[in-house]
Amino acid sequence: MPKDFNLDNNYDLQIRNGDFIVDDCNEQDIEAMLISDKGNWKQWPMLGVGIQRQLEGDFSARAITALQRSISIELTADGFTVRNTQVLINQGELLTINPDCDRE
Repeated sequence: MPKDFNLDNNYDLQIRNGDFIVDDCNEQDIEAMLISDKGNWKQWPMLGVGIQRQLEGDFSARAITALQRSISIELTADGFTVRNTQVLINQGELLTINPDCDRE
C-alpha cells in the first residue's frame, strides 16, 4: 500500500512528537480526488471530480451514472483498480459513494 503524509479533518498535516505521520494514503487520496476540481492541482491539472459542483446539479439516474463513470475514470488514472463504483442518494439527498477500489 502506498504511504504518504497523513492529513487531519481540516486537511492540515498530522504531526505527532514533532514528526509528520506517514501511513496508508488511499482514503485521503480518494477524498482529495473527489473534492478537487480540474485545475486545482498544478502537477495534475486534469485530476478531479468536482463533487461539490456535481451536487449542485440534478440527481437523475443519468447524472448519477455520469458521476460514477467520472469517479471510476479518475481513480483508474491515479493507479487504482476499480471494480464497481457506486453512488447512492437517499430521500434526504444524502450522498454515499462506495468507490470499491484498491491500489498497491
